[in-house]
Amino acid sequence: MEFEVLKQLFQFGGGYVLAAVFAVLFFLERRATKEQQQSKDRLYDKLFKMSEDQTKVITGVEGVLRENDRTLDNVVSTLNMLSSRRD
Repeated sequence: MEFEVLKQLFQFGGGYVLAAVFAVLFFLERRATKEQQQSKDRLYDKLFKMSEDQTKVITGVEGVLRENDRTLDNVVSTLNMLSSRRD
């Protein structure tokens, strides 16, 4: 069936019709590829944004942990000072 269609295309207009068909197919494939690339780009943008958000959260958690360490150091220093006064 498909071979018959190609045969008729060659008989009708030679290579011009076939070239036009291939040009249309190439255009459609190129268009689909462009849309797929845009879809990938949007996905990468979302992933990058999520990565940035996670980095902000991690930085915030690190800051809280550092503050807790300082607080614990102050508590230990105070306890050591009180302990040395009792002796």
